[in-house]
Amino acid sequence: MEHIRKLGSNNIILTAVKPVELDVRTAFIEVNRTREQISATAATRKFQAEKLRAETEKFRVGRSTSLLVAQVQRDLLFSQIAEVRGVANYLKALVELYRLEGSLLERRGISAPGREPVEPMNGQTRTNDGEAHNKAVKALAPNQEGTAR
Repeated sequence: MEHIRKLGSNNIILTAVKPVELDVRTAFIEVNRTREQISATAATRKFQAEKLRAETEKFRVGRSTSLLVAQVQRDLLFSQIAEVRGVANYLKALVELYRLEGSLLERRGISAPGREPVEPMNGQTRTNDGEAHNKAVKALAPNQEGTAR
């Protein structure tokens, strides 16, 4: 009977771990996606800045209009806003990943209860929940090839 009870407890734990693992993996993917978005928006901003430089020069020599220069200035402004928005989204995604993996407070230098081992009421010893967490995070971290272990 005790064996059946332990098996049931293990199944409950496994059932609870899978959604958490999925959430952490999803957050990790989002961090990588937003990091790539920053690179893309930075390239767009550089292109728009160069376009403005060229259009301004054309205007200076009389081959463009002030309307075209203003449109290029607007496009540059939009690309700058998109780049800043990308950085903000990256930071939000990073905070969400840290929250889901359980390291946000530690990274901010805040100590909170929950990392210490919990002693069961019946006197049996139990492993530290932090050890299981660290194993799960290591399993999700990318290896040298960039894939999860």
